[in-house]
Amino acid sequence: MTQPNDPRKVKVIVELIDHTIKIAEAQDRGDLAGRMAKAKERISDPQIRVVIAGQLKQGKSQLLNSLLNVPVSRVGDDESTVVATMVSYGEQATAKLILAGDDGAEPAAIEIPIADIKNDLRRHPAAGGRQVLRVAVTANSPLLKGGLVFVDTPGVGGHGQPHLSATLGLLPDADAMLMISDTSQEFTDPEMTFIRQAFEICPVAMIVATKTGASLDGSPGLAPARLEREVENALRRLQTDTIDLYFAHFPDPKTPVEESLGAFDRLVKAGKVKAIGASNHTVEQLREALDSSRQNGLAEYSVFQPHYSLVQRGIYEGPLRDLCRDEGLGVIAYFALASGFLTGKYRSEADSVDKARQPYVAEFLTPRNFRILEVVEDVARETGAGNVAVALAWLMAQPTVTAPIASATRTGHVEQMLAGLELTLSADQLARLDDVSTLALAADGGA
Repeated sequence: MTQPNDPRKVKVIVELIDHTIKIAEAQDRGDLAGRMAKAKERISDPQIRVVIAGQLKQGKSQLLNSLLNVPVSRVGDDESTVVATMVSYGEQATAKLILAGDDGAEPAAIEIPIADIKNDLRRHPAAGGRQVLRVAVTANSPLLKGGLVFVDTPGVGGHGQPHLSATLGLLPDADAMLMISDTSQEFTDPEMTFIRQAFEICPVAMIVATKTGASLDGSPGLAPARLEREVENALRRLQTDTIDLYFAHFPDPKTPVEESLGAFDRLVKAGKVKAIGASNHTVEQLREALDSSRQNGLAEYSVFQPHYSLVQRGIYEGPLRDLCRDEGLGVIAYFALASGFLTGKYRSEADSVDKARQPYVAEFLTPRNFRILEVVEDVARETGAGNVAVALAWLMAQPTVTAPIASATRTGHVEQMLAGLELTLSADQLARLDDVSTLALAADGGA
């Protein structure tokens, strides 16, 4: 792919490829000439293809629809993507079936009504019984206007992974892959297998960060044997050498902390883990872990992940924050937008019905939090930024915070998040947000 502001000297690269093709042909290396021609085609292509992959029912298609704010993929309790759907920019919304050619002929494109994409297109009448290879959709979305192309894929999980080969087959022409998964749990075996195979085909640089202590199989938390087994499993399935950041998702009261840290230390010294972090620890638990590491010469936690936002200040602020500051820990705050409450879209439990955050929203619907939300909205009007930007800007202005964790389901959400990184709140605005959240905390007994 090449873009107008591409820093590479594309013209020079193409000339070198052409020269190499001539040499390959002169040496009867048609195979090499063919590969170089393919490379020339890719580097000259103005499109940027991003394959969206993941297991069934992980929200791939819903994410794509939300990013584009256009219903280009099938979504529903009993529906899923069954053929790859390529979505590119177009002034008008269109849809075409890409059908297998007869007797080795080139694939054929047959236009269909855009409304038909909500159906199972494998047996569409326009296909005339031929195999539907993929669906090509155009959408008038600003996100696509610069050449970005999304490829929605069938789920790669399930018995036998029936769509695995088809999804992997899309990756040689991809510039990147976006893997969708529920990362509150560890990766499943099918996910790990797919990531390993995908990385071999589309080696886009990535950081591998994972948690342990809340396994799908219900095995106990931070016992050394379990920690070492899970790392070995992850490395084997991913076929990578190192996990960049390994979190203890929850403390384990049944395992002495020095035993857990000893296992982490062995993994770090073996080069299998670069750094370790803690999540959901009390100040006493985190202090004990840091002291144990030093007393025993073991690897130390360098990152802490607390639940922290404008409506949840009680857990982190105080001794826990002081400890993170004094120890120089990186702090990555989760639930930075209070499961979407601070966006203003949840005013009652009814607003969250059938939403991914439904299990979490109810706890935030309190009088104290609505008072905080009112001030967030006031500051959003004053700055011209959205609630999301204001909430994240406040969080980033707090001592010790390295980065927030927040979820996006629409393009506008991403834009507001980016705006939050650039927004600098005035001293008065910060003070008002501090005051209302502190006063509410005292009045309602904490969060």
